[in-house]
Amino acid sequence: MYTIIDTKEEFIDQYFPKYDELENEIPEEGITVTNKIVTTTVEYYINYNIVIVEIPHFNPQSDEDITIGITNREVSERRKLGVE
Repeated sequence: MYTIIDTKEEFIDQYFPKYDELENEIPEEGITVTNKIVTTTVEYYINYNIVIVEIPHFNPQSDEDITIGITNREVSERRKLGVE
């Protein structure tokens, strides 16, 4: 079982330069890609333990992607505590 405590959304621009055949960068001809990062702070209740973690989700396409990330992280946290 878990509770989402907080959700933050940020956008980060990533620049990819363009190069000529001699591998010299061509000024102002690259492309910029904007990436979305959603960070959820989640509180898990695992075997009488409370575990709070921040989970980054890179370019999630839907809320389902975030839910899958939270669920997968819970499995990892359970293993760390020796709970299957």
